[in-house]
Amino acid sequence: MSFPGVYFDGATAERRPVVVSLGGGGLAISRPDGGALAVWPLAAIERSDDEGRDGATRLGCGAARLRVEGAPFAAALRAVAPALAPRSRGRRALRSLAVIALAASVGLAGWWLVPRLDEPIAELVPKEWEARIGAESIALMGGKACTAEAGTAALGRLVARLTAGVALPFPIIAEVTDRKEVNAFAAPGGRIVVFQGLIAAAQSPDEVAGVLAHEITHSRKRHPTRMLIRQVGTSFLEALVIGANTGGMAETLLVLSYSREFETEADAGAVELLHDAGIDTASFATFFERLAKAGGAGPLPALLTTHPAPQERSAMARTHPTAAATPALDAGDWQALRAICPAGK
Repeated sequence: MSFPGVYFDGATAERRPVVVSLGGGGLAISRPDGGALAVWPLAAIERSDDEGRDGATRLGCGAARLRVEGAPFAAALRAVAPALAPRSRGRRALRSLAVIALAASVGLAGWWLVPRLDEPIAELVPKEWEARIGAESIALMGGKACTAEAGTAALGRLVARLTAGVALPFPIIAEVTDRKEVNAFAAPGGRIVVFQGLIAAAQSPDEVAGVLAHEITHSRKRHPTRMLIRQVGTSFLEALVIGANTGGMAETLLVLSYSREFETEADAGAVELLHDAGIDTASFATFFERLAKAGGAGPLPALLTTHPAPQERSAMARTHPTAAATPALDAGDWQALRAICPAGK
């Protein structure tokens, strides 16, 4: 038996109409024209934290998400995988009441308490919700993703090297956009965007690795979501409770700057990731020092306006030298990453 649904691949914000079939120990997801998109083994499927709220069944497998409307699918799913069936109305009501109580208590406590609770509150946010905000904020940012195969593979290898053995709340999904600014951006849900302008300004893969490690730490510490909680306070919790559209949150995220506390924490985490990966930490400082000097005759690059002073970063990075460091990427991968965007873009 087949059911209509909506599929999100976890890499983009695109909504795809699909046909879902149950059988053979899993879910088969196909395009309406019959082309196969994915097969999800039942053992790998997770029930989304906010599923069932509007009568739909919401499921996840890795970064991908699936929504199927209606009771017939819920009944069929319950027959083959009881643990994945939607929660009862009573359980959903209890969960909603618990979140409402949390929102009310934070509101009564006042704005001064929100920054002190941002980390535990972030732990209550459904990961699907964070992933949605991340995808929407990147879509709103503008620019076109650069997808040259060799460059994408090189970036993936760099991310894998930096995160090997590291506990992460989300898989890191990094991409390069063709925007010319010297900048990089971490969005909720493990999404990271590096601007082409930053790669062009870097003189070595180690310099790009330092910035990437900084943004990975923002994701690792869930700073984007915690920053939203701090800035918009109880309205964030209200949106979570009522299931409001996340577009407004995504727009808000684009105009916020991390606190000095978060930036310092991300710098320290970057040095740790570089050191553990055997990548030179001094290049992390050198890159920012060079940008600061170049900006002396004009506007500072966007990357410098939201980060601690280069002198502070330099002192910290050089206090923890990396023994037996090897380049973050070999010559071939570095060339491929620099050419990830089409020529002339």
